[in-house]
Amino acid sequence: MKQVFKRYIFILACTAMMAVLASSYVNWHSSVPIIETRDGRVLRVGWDNTSPLPSIVPGHGANTYTQGGMDFYMINAVTGQLGWRVEWVPGTWAKLLADLKSGKIDALAQATKTSQREAFAYFSIPYFDTTYATFTRRDHMSQTPSSGRVPTLEALLKDTERGALKIGLIKGYAYPGAIQTIIDNADVRRVEFGSEHQALRGVTNRDVDWYVANMLDGAVVMQRDVHLSRLLHMEPLKSVHAYSHVMFSKATVTLSEVEAFNTSLKALKDSGQASRIVRAEYYPALLSFVTRHMGINALFVLGVLAMSLTGIVIANREGYSVMGAILLAAAPGVGGGLIRDLVLGVSPPSISRDSAAIGVVLIAVFLGWIFYKLVVPRLTKDVQNKVNTFEIAHSPLFIFLESIGLASFTVVGVLIAMDMRAEPLWLWGPFAAALTGSGGGILREILRGNHNIATIRGRIHIELLLGWALFLSLALMYLIDHPPHNPILVQLAIGITVIGMLVTRWIVLRRGWTSPMY
Repeated sequence: MKQVFKRYIFILACTAMMAVLASSYVNWHSSVPIIETRDGRVLRVGWDNTSPLPSIVPGHGANTYTQGGMDFYMINAVTGQLGWRVEWVPGTWAKLLADLKSGKIDALAQATKTSQREAFAYFSIPYFDTTYATFTRRDHMSQTPSSGRVPTLEALLKDTERGALKIGLIKGYAYPGAIQTIIDNADVRRVEFGSEHQALRGVTNRDVDWYVANMLDGAVVMQRDVHLSRLLHMEPLKSVHAYSHVMFSKATVTLSEVEAFNTSLKALKDSGQASRIVRAEYYPALLSFVTRHMGINALFVLGVLAMSLTGIVIANREGYSVMGAILLAAAPGVGGGLIRDLVLGVSPPSISRDSAAIGVVLIAVFLGWIFYKLVVPRLTKDVQNKVNTFEIAHSPLFIFLESIGLASFTVVGVLIAMDMRAEPLWLWGPFAAALTGSGGGILREILRGNHNIATIRGRIHIELLLGWALFLSLALMYLIDHPPHNPILVQLAIGITVIGMLVTRWIVLRRGWTSPMY
């Protein structure tokens, strides 16, 4: 009785903690106040079409474009409250900056505020806090004159200022703090590029020694270019970030219009809608980078492998065909993700974009067939009996691999929910994680015709997925509302989730706890 009481207290304490955190987001859907202003205003906003994050593709009509990304939705939401219409003008940053000076366009998004720019432009209040990173060649990390293995920003700036290094720049960009001070030095050796991709290519080609940029822009370019990923090292800068503003041309926009824009933007922030835009448009790319950097995909594959092994054992003991073995092996690791994607409307399903999981299943089934058909018959009778009666589910190695897989399924489920803009995240994140981690196992038991499904008949399994996915969802929601958007803090939240899943599952299995019965 005492053990049962402790078990219930443990579960209730975890549930209460998550509920308290969730309660702080009750006002998540509060409305944005309507701000009175003149209708019919057309705001021509420049859009840097060399940036890797926003997407600009030709539309159906002549000279029309389809935009996307955080800045697009943020500005549209603000101007929508004002009754303004936005006309997007694509181009390179240098050209758009010149057009803003001359009054050919009215505004530019994602601009850094400087005293030089204030001579010809007004600035909105900040709407985003940008994190920066340095990019150097991997073989350069041990050659920087004033640094150790990984060059610090201070070492790079010092070596650049004394002429030992060349820095890459984007033409027309403004950089924060000490970086801009160094750049303004006429004696500094610098090379200007037209885009992020060109600048990073310049580093790999040794045209420049290093480059500093918006961390996520550079990370996305590196992810899309295998050559860059292999040759470049990215070092996030903890203390260097800049606020993003909307920059307005003094030639075409009045100060009162800027003040109206600021009022609407502040209302958007106060309502939580600005945070939702950041979460929907910025954080999926950030999380994709962070999870790749942390090896979550590798953990996911290990989890798929562990769950495939149980299907292979079942197929051999219960006399399934090769195709049946493939289905039983694939269902727990891949089937949950497929169910999740169907429920959330992910099209095409994630499995079609990443064949690693299916590949692992097929290889595991093939090796399992070789083991049972060619290896086991050559063993002694005693060893064969041990193999045939071995309970893989009780193996410490299997439990560890399965727990690793469940932890990765938790992270992936929340990531997919965020990527699909499922609101509220604290509800749909855990739901997606539960489907990812448990849906496939339930599907396999249904295929077997087994009605005694342990994950829903006493075993604590889904509860752990729900609890840690709720923690991760709330942690991400907190980080979104409290910039700067530091990838290290995101990594910390994911790391706590993974370790927390491992520890709590070990405690549950060791104590033999079961779920409260209905």
